[in-house]
Amino acid sequence: MRMRLPRWIAAGLCFACGAGAAHAQTVKLTPLGQTAGELAAFDRAVLFEDPTGVRILYDPGPTVSAGDPRLGAVHVILVSHGHGDHLGSTPQIAAAKNAAVVAAPDLASFIGKKIQAITGAPTPACPPPPINATGVGSNGMTVPRPTACTALLGISGARTISNGGPAIEIATVPANHDSSAAAATLSEPLKTELTADGLTAYLDPANGFVVKFTNGLSVYLTGDTGLTAEMDTIIREFYRPSLMIINIGDLFTTGPEAAAFAATRLVRPRAVIPSHVNEAATTAGVVNPGSRTARFIAAVERIGRGDDRGDEGRGRIVVHVPKSGITMEFDARGSCVSGCS
Repeated sequence: MRMRLPRWIAAGLCFACGAGAAHAQTVKLTPLGQTAGELAAFDRAVLFEDPTGVRILYDPGPTVSAGDPRLGAVHVILVSHGHGDHLGSTPQIAAAKNAAVVAAPDLASFIGKKIQAITGAPTPACPPPPINATGVGSNGMTVPRPTACTALLGISGARTISNGGPAIEIATVPANHDSSAAAATLSEPLKTELTADGLTAYLDPANGFVVKFTNGLSVYLTGDTGLTAEMDTIIREFYRPSLMIINIGDLFTTGPEAAAFAATRLVRPRAVIPSHVNEAATTAGVVNPGSRTARFIAAVERIGRGDDRGDEGRGRIVVHVPKSGITMEFDARGSCVSGCS
């Protein structure tokens, strides 16, 4: 005798199956660095691909150009601050790809003027869709765009990005760093005036990003920053990222040990990726002994065990070394399911 389940139970099981299928989808993360298969000094750029097909480029830096064959479609560009090693060829890429540039207000305006110089037409603000029956409000944006556009976003502000399906959420978070444009990139007479005094043009406070993808994966992109209390109180407690990409180059940002402390004691994601290492971190894909990257990995393991202060630690956080051109795939929990060594 066949037993028939009540409709509400059957419906719940079907919903659970659907949710499981959605969370089984992965976010693809591809570092676009200087040398294929390696982590090099000026590597900053990361290309994300959501399960919906939306593609987001983070901090293009000096290793990516508008004609780079590795790019493919780019719908959104995230720029953490105005320094050239992060801004890179953003205006050229945005113009070539009709991408939406998400950045702090003054920086977005600055980039918009650079795009205008390329296209010959004023760069529009990215228009949000009107509020409708689905609840999409004024912070929503659809892609692809017909032209490049700029989407300003202040600290703790958020935007949603969609190609007609589920939306990706992008929020800005504090970074302890400055943001300025080199005098050489400015127009006259400001260019000459600032150059004479060895100054740069202030844009905005720098920021990081938290991106929540449609499979549930939440990624914290630190940008250039030192240690901040917000990593514990805001990033961990409010945004709760499961994956973290942290800049570890030292001098202007956290160094290896400070970055390891930030990951293991403050943010506590499931996995962490070092970036902005300012060194030749690998040879033939293997981390060089004594490098900042090697020190970071060792510090994450040591602090995670509690060896830094004799306690039980915080549990193991997995470090993944990004290698240019090698795509890593992450599930909703921040576990790497493909492409990680």
